[in-house]
Parts: sequence; structure tokens; C-alpha cells
Amino acid sequence: MRMFDKDINGTLNMQEFSQLYQYVQQWQQCFRSYDTNNSGTIDCKEFQTALASFGYRLSPEFTRFLIGRFDKRYESMGFDNFILICVCLKKLTDGFKMYDYQRNGSAQLSYENFLSIAFSVVC
Repeated sequence: MRMFDKDINGTLNMQEFSQLYQYVQQWQQCFRSYDTNNSGTIDCKEFQTALASFGYRLSPEFTRFLIGRFDKRYESMGFDNFILICVCLKKLTDGFKMYDYQRNGSAQLSYENFLSIAFSVVC
């Protein structure tokens, strides 16, 4: 919700809520398009396909790790966790790219820079 609280007053006005609602609707459409077996969850294979279409080239092992953060059986995740992982991944990637000067998937950053990126995602 903080993403949509533009005036940072701790609440959402009607315009902010409308933007949040549209955002969730877009994610729901995206989720459904990758839930190919209509199970109501995204499994590792479906998530790997989604991530690849978003431009991420992550290993199946790392994809399983991400799902395992929310499902201890490493099998699947629901809609809410799908949004959470995708938004966190985007924010972390954007932060990483600021230090990947050669655009080769490698970055050198200070501990404080790392913490700044991490805390911008989790706090």
C-alpha cells in the first residue's frame, strides 16, 4: 500500500485507492495468464516461464528457492506471494543495476549501498 500513498499520510484517498485497485487487477490478469493449469497457484515451471517473459534469466534452482520462501514444500505460491516476489525482484534488480556499470550482471557496492537497496524493498 505504501507504493500508492503518494502524499505519505498513512492512508489512501480515493484516487490512490483506485490506482492500487487497477494495479492489483493488472497483476491478477498476469497471474492467471501464467497459471496454465488453472490451479489458483503458480508452480515452479509456471513461475520460471513468467520470470523469463519479464526478462529475468534465473536458474530453476533459484526459482525454487524464491517459491520456497513462501511454501516450505517448494511447490507453488498464491497470487499475493506472486505479486510480492515480483515487486521485490524488480526493486532489487533496479537497485543492482545502479551499480552494474558494465551491464554484465556483476556489481561492486559498499555494504551501506547494499543495505540501502535491501531496506528500500523490505521497509
